[in-house]
Amino acid sequence: MKYNEFIEAVRMGLSAKLEPYYEVVLKKVAKNNGIYRYGLSVLSKENTKKISRIVYLEDFYREYEDNVEYNFENVVTELYHILKDLDYPHFNQVDYTDIDRIKAKIIFELVNYDMNKLRLSERPFIKIMDLAVIFAYIATDVGKDFGVVHITNEMAEQFGLTCEKIWNIAKENTPKLLKAEIIPMSSFIPSNERYDEEEEMYIICNDKKSSGAGVILYDKILEELSSKLKSDLYILPSSIHETIVISNKGDKDISALRDMVKNINNTVVSAEDILSDNIYHYSMRDKKIEIAYKNTTFMYERSRINQ
Repeated sequence: MKYNEFIEAVRMGLSAKLEPYYEVVLKKVAKNNGIYRYGLSVLSKENTKKISRIVYLEDFYREYEDNVEYNFENVVTELYHILKDLDYPHFNQVDYTDIDRIKAKIIFELVNYDMNKLRLSERPFIKIMDLAVIFAYIATDVGKDFGVVHITNEMAEQFGLTCEKIWNIAKENTPKLLKAEIIPMSSFIPSNERYDEEEEMYIICNDKKSSGAGVILYDKILEELSSKLKSDLYILPSSIHETIVISNKGDKDISALRDMVKNINNTVVSAEDILSDNIYHYSMRDKKIEIAYKNTTFMYERSRINQ
């Protein structure tokens, strides 16, 4: 089956298993970087006061195409158990309309500016180098799984919030709600295979392991790490979920690092998770992040955005 035939057949197969108590809805969802994905939601016909959760179908289709033993019935059965057993938090309309409640859950995320121009035209954002800070509020939070509602211009106007006010709220909330994690790369390598303890690399993300690239904008994160390593830093944007930070001892080939990031983006990172093909430099002296180029730089002063 072609993909559009597959998703409709899956929806009908699930409907046959779940009706008359549930409605299976196929949704086309706009994701990061202009990517659209198809997913299925199951809505209870008896209790409408619940939030719809989505399971996306691309991975199921790839498995269906590549694995001859994974037939259509396997797909429907697996999705049936996933959707039927999902934890659906109860919907309380006040939580999504009361600005005082929403304020406490507003966070920021970091995305690519050029790849999201259409989305950015519809929402408040702050441009930083080739990136953009966007805003959302946490709507559901179940363990490691959390869902957000992105704030549009219309919502901001309805709530009476300017972009500056949203940023001030988000920069205070986000480090509390999505705590920073700084993980030494060496922790993934057996101790007998570590060749250079001084040349430490770190993964920087949040404790949800989702949309964690923005952790590099948390107060003191890069300042404290550069102080620990006694050097400036290079930041490699491995995805919108995390970055890799390495010390800059003056012996790094910027072009090689940038080529490595581009290659990983082209071969490993999914299109919707790409943050940037650029790498960034953090100055320990100036406390600034900049795009790292051989001959020129574009600077972002933390002091300006923190005012």
